[in-house]
Amino acid sequence: MKTLSELASEAITDFAKVVALAQAEFSADWITVEILEKPHNAPRTLPTGHMAVYAFFLNGQVLKVGKVGPKSAARYTSQHYNPASAGSNLAKINSDQCDKSGRGRY
Repeated sequence: MKTLSELASEAITDFAKVVALAQAEFSADWITVEILEKPHNAPRTLPTGHMAVYAFFLNGQVLKVGKVGPKSAARYTSQHYNPASAGSNLAKINSDQCDKSGRGRY
């Protein structure tokens, strides 16, 4: 089984191939990969002028994939970590999916 780091590297390589087919400009240096193992704290900021693609995994399964830009940085830094922060977010889904023992039903 490949690691998340290996999968991310392969995805960037594939993306570079697609960009080349589109004859667009791209440098792999423009992408920063950050893998936060569980448990982890929410990211503090989305750097000014940046966008992010994020994914949450549990036991090798993807729970959520999303993207954020400058106008949606709160989703990246806090909303998915706090069940009360938005009507629908990963933290709310996780708490709704847990039984009384605190274990998720995934």
